[in-house]
Amino acid sequence: VVRNCYRDSKLQSAVMCMTLVVHRIAGTWDKRIDRYIALNEFSRTKFVAGGIPPEKLVVKPNFVEVGAPCDGKRSGFLFVGRLSPEKGLSVLVQAAQQFSDQVVSVVGEGPSAALLAHIPIIKAFGHQPAKVVYEKMANSLALIFPSIWYETFGMVIVEAFACGLPVIASRIGGVPELVEDGQTGLLFEPGDAESLKKCMRWALENPNKMAEMGRRARASYEANYAASKNYEKLVAIYEATR
Repeated sequence: VVRNCYRDSKLQSAVMCMTLVVHRIAGTWDKRIDRYIALNEFSRTKFVAGGIPPEKLVVKPNFVEVGAPCDGKRSGFLFVGRLSPEKGLSVLVQAAQQFSDQVVSVVGEGPSAALLAHIPIIKAFGHQPAKVVYEKMANSLALIFPSIWYETFGMVIVEAFACGLPVIASRIGGVPELVEDGQTGLLFEPGDAESLKKCMRWALENPNKMAEMGRRARASYEANYAASKNYEKLVAIYEATR
């Protein structure tokens, strides 16, 4: 309530607080819920630490439905997401400015958009429909995911995998569960522009290895994040609660 955590409102935060207290006293979380579904193991550990019974928590990731990408020449880096401080946009800008000939495409809108102004190496495209985003993913060398906070899941990573695009991502929260360092992408230290720059430089110098990572990323998508696989996992969770 003091920090206006719910919808930036003390009144609404107070109502939410009372709701939580009532359900905690009534034992709703412990007795009336059969299963909780966490998006990754990292989130699951946080919920367990918050008091959710561990035997009631299972992990099932989100999914997307994207057709296989066409093979072709890939170049440049891509950022897709909200342009806000917690997404690590300033880290990306610092790293990108150390290059002179590799375009970084940025898709998205938000309060940090001004950071992109007057930086020739960065091309800002604003908000774009999914079709355009997937086309850019299919033509880029790597997706940059520089978040400096705990992402709930990182849906854009799975979308990149579906497009055969390896991901250069912050080693934070549940991200390492999605991006396997050296296999489906590269991990760097969160908030460290120099660490990100080194990963970007390595990617530029090793396009064949990046292409192989992209193929493994697509295979990871098909095995774990496609609609059919997700359906199987969800039904198995429902069946187990009978």
